[in-house]
Amino acid sequence: MNGITNQTAGPLDIPVLVRSGFTRKSDDTDEPVTVQTMFSTEVVRSSDSDGRLAVYVFPVGEHHAYRGAPLHLHHEQDEWIHVLGGEFVAEAGGERMRLKPGDSLLMPMKVPHRWSVAQDPHCGAIHLYTPAGLMETQWASVAQSEDP
Repeated sequence: MNGITNQTAGPLDIPVLVRSGFTRKSDDTDEPVTVQTMFSTEVVRSSDSDGRLAVYVFPVGEHHAYRGAPLHLHHEQDEWIHVLGGEFVAEAGGERMRLKPGDSLLMPMKVPHRWSVAQDPHCGAIHLYTPAGLMETQWASVAQSEDP
């Protein structure tokens, strides 16, 4: 059984289902997630929504403490994080905060922000970008291992 239902139709033609343990690939097929990292599980690619939305799930598990995104801003995207487990450290608009399970943080476009896994590496979150544009192509260059 495939992890995603949108195997043959083009973007926006049908709902996209991503099964647990799978991630989306750029060719709209599924791929099992074999190593859980912060950036390994993309459940909605911008191509699925004509550039309106991109969603990543950082599965609750062991991640590297203090790994996240350096101080940056998006000129055309709002960024939202919802903590599923553990804790994250974030800074948005010059305000530092600790995010705990159930907390959400909207980091509006054009507002400098950064976030990372807190000291305890057991954590997870949902990360959303809207409008997504080409966010998925920019993830690798943003990830780093510094405390924000």
